[in-house]
Amino acid sequence: MKNYDDKRILTVNKVHNFYTFDLNDIINAEPTQHFSVERQKRRNEALNRLLDKNDYLDCVLSVDRGHKEGCELHCITHSGLIFILNEDKFLITNQPSLITILNARVGQLTRYGSEYYQPDAYTLQKGREHEKNGDNEI
Repeated sequence: MKNYDDKRILTVNKVHNFYTFDLNDIINAEPTQHFSVERQKRRNEALNRLLDKNDYLDCVLSVDRGHKEGCELHCITHSGLIFILNEDKFLITNQPSLITILNARVGQLTRYGSEYYQPDAYTLQKGREHEKNGDNEI
């Protein structure tokens, strides 16, 4: 399993304050070819156990991780889940294309930088719970 808290370069290109999809669209999104069995398991666990009943998208960021498939959209929910979409596929089809779901840890939430995203106390608490429970080890 990859360590997503490593020091790889993460460049936030833009914060999307307005987007044409909501959390329900992402939950029902067509997965990309990278959506492995492990990622499917994490998705099911996130939807069944970790997604708050009244959760919503808190922030959508365009993120460049230097991946050959292009930039990603990191869609952060108030309960500390990060749905990662392929931005290029979204721009072409106007439909979310799900790469994976991460159960955010505090380091992940703060790595975006205060200029782009400021998680509130509740989201940070959920991140600490994800860490304590080992939710990304699902």
